[in-house]
Amino acid sequence: MAKNSCLGLHYNESGITAVQVEKRGSDFVVAESFKVVPEATVVEGVAAEASAGTSGAEEPDRSLVEMFGQESKRRGFGSSELSLTLSGRYYQNQFHHSEFSDEKQLRQTIRFDVEDEFTVDVDSLALCYQRLPMGESAGSDLILYTVERDWLEPLLSELDAGGCDALTAWPDIAAWLSYLQKTEQLVPGESVLVTAYCYGVLYILLLDAEQKPILARSVVCSAGQDLSALLIAEVQRSVDMLVDDQQPGRMLYHGSGFTSDQIGTIRQATSLQCEPLKDDDAAVAFAAGAAMSNLSGHPAVDFREDGMRPRSLTESRGRAWYGLAAAVTLLMLTLLGVMKIHTTRYLGAKAAADEQIRKAYVEVMGKKPGPSASIVKHIRTEYKELRAKTRAKVDRSIPDSASHTMTLVMGALANLGEDFDLDVQSLRLKAENVMLSGSFANMASQIKFDNAVNEVEQLKVERWDFVDTEESRQNFNTTIRVLLSGLEEAD
Repeated sequence: MAKNSCLGLHYNESGITAVQVEKRGSDFVVAESFKVVPEATVVEGVAAEASAGTSGAEEPDRSLVEMFGQESKRRGFGSSELSLTLSGRYYQNQFHHSEFSDEKQLRQTIRFDVEDEFTVDVDSLALCYQRLPMGESAGSDLILYTVERDWLEPLLSELDAGGCDALTAWPDIAAWLSYLQKTEQLVPGESVLVTAYCYGVLYILLLDAEQKPILARSVVCSAGQDLSALLIAEVQRSVDMLVDDQQPGRMLYHGSGFTSDQIGTIRQATSLQCEPLKDDDAAVAFAAGAAMSNLSGHPAVDFREDGMRPRSLTESRGRAWYGLAAAVTLLMLTLLGVMKIHTTRYLGAKAAADEQIRKAYVEVMGKKPGPSASIVKHIRTEYKELRAKTRAKVDRSIPDSASHTMTLVMGALANLGEDFDLDVQSLRLKAENVMLSGSFANMASQIKFDNAVNEVEQLKVERWDFVDTEESRQNFNTTIRVLLSGLEEAD
């Protein structure tokens, strides 16, 4: 493949989409694209793209990656370097605030933050993140992406065994942003909402006037669900979080994920101007975005940056064989002498390093660690105490704000207990009230809900409207008022 081209790949167990992108001057052009679907799907006659290049069912035991490798070679890509994007089915994305803005400090502390705040085994995850606009605020707001190492590493190994070296491994929603920016489909100075439905995942990306992400969501859902209702709810939820000057006026979408009736329903419910993007297929956009970023030399949002080097498994095997041969030769020549010299040096270096570490700890911390204490453990303890003090000084929940209202409501819902059967269909927040729609298992649940809300000093259930349906559940709309002064009494 020429140096001015790159192969982008979008992976989902339901299909692999490959896109060859070429850079011509300052423009990016999709030169070729093809799909590979599971053989069972092809046999059942679902893969209508077989005649356009999708590999067919020849060997029933072939995996999807093996089929892609063979199809890639058939098309002349040979041993390919590619930019991989992963479907939203396989990673989690959530918002995170760090007290640090320096890139080095972020990388050093992000794993501690994830472990403490999200209560997960951070060693089992690969992490990457994307910065959000911060203005003049301190610290950093991030979209944090996590994926299970035990799932990603076998996929990378299988691609490598098929002659495909995944240089980067993106969350597809992050690569999507690169595609939108580099294909010049965004209007400068305009906040816009972009959406797609691809392989059972609904994607929503909200960009500010500078084309930077404000919000990114990926929701796994089946095609049988009411996709337009789900999208409307997610759009309204996203828009309600923004101030007036950030409100989007347009919604861009990939046409293959939605019907014209769904788009009409969305347009009517949200009052957004709905316009299709150039590529109907969102998977093509995901794959192309990673390839375009690679060709332009821009930093990737890359899971492989998190301790998954060297980038090529083929390269790692070559280095391993070279190192083994050198080690065996050295061992045969100077085994005894080298072992003795290195042992002596190691013990001396270890003692010197321990002393330097202890001195540095005393100079920085102003106190000595105990004689048997772990310095690493002390540093972690000091870090957590410092972060707790910092957070105590910064109250992010501003009274009389939507974020403060959200904190109160979440506290009230927590009072219901895990066994409470509440189905929330929509939630709209304002500083002064909350409008909630959903359903209970029965009418007795209303009393428990009232008590849980009224336990929160600044909340009061103001109104109930019950909706008659043929279902056994009790459907309702309710308004919860926020007592802004804290001293205001319920009527």
